[in-house]
Amino acid sequence: MHPIRSRCPFVSSFLVVLLVLSVLTMGLGGGAAESADEAFFEVEITGMNDSVSEGERFVVTATVTNTGTVEDSQQIHLKNDADEIVASVAQPPVTLAPGERKRVTLTWRMERGDAGSQEFSVQSNDDVTRRSIDVQPGPSLELSIGDVESPITAGETLTVPITVTNAGNGTETARARLAVNGSTADEREIDLDPGESTAVTLTWESNASHAGERTLVATVADERETTTIVVETPNRSTDSGSSSGSSSGGTPPANVAERNSALLTRDGSAQVTGSDVERITVENDDDVTGLVLVNRLHTVPDGVAGVDDLLRIYRIDVPDELTNHDATIEFALPAWALDDVDPDAVDVVYWTGEEWTELDAETAATEDGGMTIEAETPGFSVFAITTGGTADQTEEQAATETPTDAPTATDTPMPTATSPSTSGSDASSTTDANASTATDESTAAMDPSEQSIPGFGVVAALVALLVAALVGRRGNRRT
Repeated sequence: MHPIRSRCPFVSSFLVVLLVLSVLTMGLGGGAAESADEAFFEVEITGMNDSVSEGERFVVTATVTNTGTVEDSQQIHLKNDADEIVASVAQPPVTLAPGERKRVTLTWRMERGDAGSQEFSVQSNDDVTRRSIDVQPGPSLELSIGDVESPITAGETLTVPITVTNAGNGTETARARLAVNGSTADEREIDLDPGESTAVTLTWESNASHAGERTLVATVADERETTTIVVETPNRSTDSGSSSGSSSGGTPPANVAERNSALLTRDGSAQVTGSDVERITVENDDDVTGLVLVNRLHTVPDGVAGVDDLLRIYRIDVPDELTNHDATIEFALPAWALDDVDPDAVDVVYWTGEEWTELDAETAATEDGGMTIEAETPGFSVFAITTGGTADQTEEQAATETPTDAPTATDTPMPTATSPSTSGSDASSTTDANASTATDESTAAMDPSEQSIPGFGVVAALVALLVAALVGRRGNRRT
């Protein structure tokens, strides 16, 4: 037998096997190319309000499960029937590993006019679940504020009269609230039959820290009315050793460089803001409350002996019952007022009405070049911070000593802090960017041998068929 003839069947069989393997490789390769790892966030609504009325909050809970094969981060939205987003879990987005699930809560406040059947949906990037809720008409209450006294003096109780009318067809139970600069001051519950009106008086206890203009807001259900008042610091008469008839309201006397006040609490402490005198703690066994006035003076007041090397001078007044009580005064002096003074050289002296008396005091330098001082005093009057003790001077000479005044606001402009904000669109962009990065890394991590060339299996099969046909034909001719 000719050698070529004996090999032909073997070659043909080999080519048939090659053809079968090529077809199988093409099928498997195509399937691998078509199947890609991905995440899928499945959404299931698990809870919601049984009923909701206009003006109330509609709360939806949902479980989000990643049924995919890779970790992902997505925003979850609550949308109304117009496909508008009314609530979101967007920042940070929900991040789930394969098979992981998480419960989310979304809240939607129903507005007036939302009564009726409302369609809503909870959506991820991959899935959406829809439901509906019947929104009941809200209360039809009308609110008005009566005449409110203004200005008032700090420490007085303000009364705010309001009138509430039920303009609806059903009995209404609601809560009337009064808020001052965002903080609730008083509230009352009211019941109204259809067409009924009632007058309610709400109150607010003012104190020295409220001095200035205040915004009052009265609310009933979703009705809201506002007004403004002015709170003034109370007048206070002082003796001849004071800063010449100081009053805590209006324009300070000429000798007052700066005036601050604070409310003294029952524990005997007063926290003063905006002053070198930061805190005062006085023995207060009788639970006395009232106003503390701190006047930083330009010069030594009339009737008080002069002081050498004066850095600062103050007049501090407390309620009369505590004027002669032991107390601790905490000072915080700025660097510009010290002129590189050594803290060990600083003394605090107290005017007894007849002479200056040095107080026990502890001083310490601060990192910014300022100084803190804690002094013990037997009472309240005029206090001086000095580096040179005391000296006998005439009233006219004392009046000529003028310590360095505080720089104006324009001398040292304050930097403006800018708070970063993150919008929903930013959060969405971040999520998309993360998803894109995860996809790129997944592709880069694939083994080169797994990245099949499109159409290679088909071409190989056709070539194998052609070779088999030619060899078979050639074998027949030789036979």
